[in-house]
Amino acid sequence: MNEKNWIKCPQKTESEVTRFHKVFSLKGEVKKAELSVSALGIYKAYLNNKSVTDSIFNPGYTVYNKRTQYQVFDVTSLLTEDDEQKIDIDVGNGWAVGYWGHQCGKHAYSENTALISELKITYSDETEETVFTSPSWQVWSTAVEYAELYHGETVNLLHRPILYGNAITDTEAQKNPLLPQEGEWILEHERLSPVSYIVTPKGERVIDFGQNITGYVEINIKGNAGDKITLSHAEVLDKDGNFYNANYREAKNIVSYILDGEYNTLKPSFSFQGFRYIRLDEYPFDKVDLNCFT
Repeated sequence: MNEKNWIKCPQKTESEVTRFHKVFSLKGEVKKAELSVSALGIYKAYLNNKSVTDSIFNPGYTVYNKRTQYQVFDVTSLLTEDDEQKIDIDVGNGWAVGYWGHQCGKHAYSENTALISELKITYSDETEETVFTSPSWQVWSTAVEYAELYHGETVNLLHRPILYGNAITDTEAQKNPLLPQEGEWILEHERLSPVSYIVTPKGERVIDFGQNITGYVEINIKGNAGDKITLSHAEVLDKDGNFYNANYREAKNIVSYILDGEYNTLKPSFSFQGFRYIRLDEYPFDKVDLNCFT
């Protein structure tokens, strides 16, 4: 990829996740299409509303100013026969930009999230075309209104996207050397179900997964539009059997969802947690079906 093609949001967005959006047209029958992507932050890429991969937390952690990995995906099957094709890539702070511990603080490698991508299309007649990141891409707000690796995520399903404008070139990001992925893919490895449901002596509603894990919780839920469910995480209970997370120090490890009245399967995309216990706030047990991934 051409390192001059890094782009960023035209305004400061702090801890929210933004979407980079591009519409394009095909010029004939497609033989093959490959999408290459990297970000300063964590990205999720879609082509025509379909995820391009089942891997998570791409591009993975590196010392970004020395080597920034990019991934390549075969997306031939995701192109359609429609006149318009669209690429959407959501980018959150991740390791490069966000807060992930008192030793690293925030903005360890960049003051802002940034994206670089190119879609290389080979047509049946062997001609080629490349759709790459540039100021022609739009930047929008998303339902992920807050995301930090160390603190968790807030997703508002009632969110109405706001157009921030066209992307701008990120000259600082151009200094980061790009290289193809060298590490392992990060994937959902194992699915675990709760082992017990607890009401603590303080009256807290707590779900026990039976072991300390690194991962995140998936919820199947339907509530009234505007209802909020909050999941607080902890590794242990205190000596009296109450929810206890003071050992996290400044880490919040809270995931919240504002519901839209529809049935949804929800899980974090831009943060993960270390935990055994989940405390459900602002929502009852009997309306929640959940598991977790490690």
